[in-house]
Amino acid sequence: MQFSSDGTKLISGSWDRTVKIWDTATWHELKSFAGHTSAVRSVALSSDGTLLLIGADDKTMRLWDVASGEELALFSGMTGQVTSVAFSPDGQTAVSGTNHNEVLEWRVFTSKALETWVHENRYIPPAN
Repeated sequence: MQFSSDGTKLISGSWDRTVKIWDTATWHELKSFAGHTSAVRSVALSSDGTLLLIGADDKTMRLWDVASGEELALFSGMTGQVTSVAFSPDGQTAVSGTNHNEVLEWRVFTSKALETWVHENRYIPPAN
């Protein structure tokens, strides 16, 4: 889950393969996104709130335009379930993490994989 930067919206992913955007004042659903073929594990909203990344058990990450609800890109090639996704501060790159110890860096608007790192351990300590 993630709040929008102004706190007025909450983005949630679900086992039902959807992501919903909620109005935090009323808790009414504002928008729903569907496209994955299995459970959604992670979501990330771009810093300007216009783009949404969704990672799922189907080993893919999808990019959506928040305003139109249009799917803009499909990122594939991961060997495990996508358990975490994030945008870079400038929104030009994204990263995905999988349950197979992979971290992949992607060019957002071309869906091109730039770099892959594989961790030897299952535990990745937080950055200090």
